[in-house]
Amino acid sequence: MLREWDGSIALQDGLQDRAWIESMIRTACPDADDVEIELSRKSTRRLPGGRDEAKRRLARTDPSEYGRTRNHLDGAVTQLSAYLRHGVLELREVLDFALTSHRRGSIEKFVQELAWRDFYQRVWKQIGSDIWDDLEPYKTGWHANDYADELPVDVREGRTGIDYIDAFVRELYETGYLHNHARMWMAGYVVHGRRVKWQAGARWFLEHLLDGDEASNNLSWQWCASTFSHKPYIFNRANVLKYSGDRFVEHDANDLFDDGYEAIAQKLFPRAVVMDEGAGVRDGGGGFGSGAGGRSFWSKPEEDDAMDESSPGGHLVWVHDGMLSADHPAMRGLMDGSACAIFVIDCTRSGRDRWSAKRWRFIGESLAEMPVRVIASNDVVATILGEVERSGVDRVVTGHSPDPAIGRVVRRLESQVSVEWVKARDFVELEVGVDLKRFSRYWAKAERRIGR
Repeated sequence: MLREWDGSIALQDGLQDRAWIESMIRTACPDADDVEIELSRKSTRRLPGGRDEAKRRLARTDPSEYGRTRNHLDGAVTQLSAYLRHGVLELREVLDFALTSHRRGSIEKFVQELAWRDFYQRVWKQIGSDIWDDLEPYKTGWHANDYADELPVDVREGRTGIDYIDAFVRELYETGYLHNHARMWMAGYVVHGRRVKWQAGARWFLEHLLDGDEASNNLSWQWCASTFSHKPYIFNRANVLKYSGDRFVEHDANDLFDDGYEAIAQKLFPRAVVMDEGAGVRDGGGGFGSGAGGRSFWSKPEEDDAMDESSPGGHLVWVHDGMLSADHPAMRGLMDGSACAIFVIDCTRSGRDRWSAKRWRFIGESLAEMPVRVIASNDVVATILGEVERSGVDRVVTGHSPDPAIGRVVRRLESQVSVEWVKARDFVELEVGVDLKRFSRYWAKAERRIGR
């Protein structure tokens, strides 16, 4: 079954057709009720989609202030992550903005946070779908089988009785966004406080976070769980209060984490060696540690057919959810009429990997600024091939992505038609063979080459 909307809107108008977006959301979120869809539209705290909004937010970003205040919930965080995740902004574009508007020494923390995203993407490229597996054993004294497979209902519904956890659940549902510190506290609570597998929490976050991707999301959960770090991440209530202002009361009898670090570690990990006070506390957006063990992976050469921009001539651009910008290099050729573009809602995937109405609204608002037709289909490959035949073009062009699901589509297409991968600009150019086992090893190579 195919349903189609003509989403082609002139680039210079920058208009958004509300009725078109509503139809797209209902198709992409068949289980969403009217209340959820209406809340996704009315929320005053949600992030609007689209490159115009992304550029406005980038222009207001203060990388120096970010470095000073980023750990606080009311700090000068950028909220650019959703635009980066969906390719509305380019990672290198944000780096260039920071380097040209500020002295390098004053923005080191900001640059390092961008580097974390690049690192995650490089790891994802190497391990693919294994990103859902434990990359290392738990270092908690517990075996993986000791952890529950499913997220507890009271956590999902924000009824744990712990004030900050329940507040963060409400914020996640209302806005599709959480501060990085709040995400860490949530992950530490779910995995260690409730002894739930990190995969359950990661799937839950991906449903609701506008910026959710399997690289940043899963590897951060693995870092907190200790399956991609040398010790588990724990926190205490004092740490939450320190970075939350006056949002929460000083003590709460319901809070397992209202204690000192050593006492918390003894309660959570009775089989493990007692950790030092402060163990596992990460005040910032990155820092996987430098432990050993588990699998190793090294950076490899880019695919031979990866290009910096599309070749001239008639072609079809397959726009996926990681390239939602008319300025993406794969989109060149649309303005002179030598190419056409489509975005395909994979109805089989949207049912399996459910994204919230808020996230689809963000995607729809971004698509509404692009010269692209949107088609809902149960077979993405067949739909793309049908459009190739209908348009009379000789090849498909799409944006390069480490996402295995996108890679599977490309491989199926390649058996039927010529396909060109087109890369966005590299965040940093690194030699082949960089050790991606830990961020610190990547950063030792990347730091001195950034901005060249």
